[in-house]
Amino acid sequence: MTLHVRDAGSFKEVDELTVRDAGSWKSVQEAWVRDAGSWKQFFSAQTVVLTDRIVSSSQPLGGPLSQSRIDFSADGVLRTRLNNGAFVDVAGEWLNPAGPSTGYRLRATLQSGTTPSGIFGAWQTTLGVTARIYSLSKDSSSGGFLESVILFEIDAGDGVVLTSAEITLTTETII
Repeated sequence: MTLHVRDAGSFKEVDELTVRDAGSWKSVQEAWVRDAGSWKQFFSAQTVVLTDRIVSSSQPLGGPLSQSRIDFSADGVLRTRLNNGAFVDVAGEWLNPAGPSTGYRLRATLQSGTTPSGIFGAWQTTLGVTARIYSLSKDSSSGGFLESVILFEIDAGDGVVLTSAEITLTTETII
């Protein structure tokens, strides 16, 4: 969401909004206005960032479950999960800087491949409360490869897409 001011006859985007408080300047993180009886955000210091990526996992035949997973966390951090169960934060993705994700919505659309776990097709309005998790798993009792290509879109609750990316989940059992 951007804020513009008119300066010398042309509009310029505001990068930082500040307010003078008790003699010192402080950065404003969010600014809201009441419009037709409801509050609407018109400025946020956070930016919403997603980039196309591939999240992969593999396990040997007869090994543990192979799983590729991506989490849009409630604290504004994008995380991927490795086979050993460890999470890896993807720096600068989802909300930058990371912070409460209240007010943002996520929509996932399966573009091709196997349907992973997760909610698809509808805007999910509870990002500020809970993580949205998408996971593709494969039993390692037989060889093979699974892939899911998912289009993720994020808005601020108004249907205007702020960012989008195709994220591919792959998982395989190696013979």
